[in-house]
Amino acid sequence: MLNNVVVNEIVMEMDSDLGGIGLRAENLDVISNELDYLRQDMDKATEEHAGNFAYLGMYMLEVHNKVKLLNDYLNVTLNNLEGDLNQIQDRHKKLFELLVDKEKQ
Repeated sequence: MLNNVVVNEIVMEMDSDLGGIGLRAENLDVISNELDYLRQDMDKATEEHAGNFAYLGMYMLEVHNKVKLLNDYLNVTLNNLEGDLNQIQDRHKKLFELLVDKEKQ
């Protein structure tokens, strides 16, 4: 017999996991936007300050810090996304098994 309490718990956990995935998707969108801004800023700096190596050198230090931050943020987001996906896949499998077992009875 299908245990409604177990099914409800799995569905609630899946709902939470989906919320996490949505949050990770928003984080990826923020990272993408920041990279777009950074690229536009770099394009502008190289056009306006071509040949000014002192300025471009200092600018590269600033860009390097931004890239490190975005890289760290991206890695954390992707690791969390992978964890959320693994959890929801496990819960989906449990739910599927419960429903298949019910059909066999």
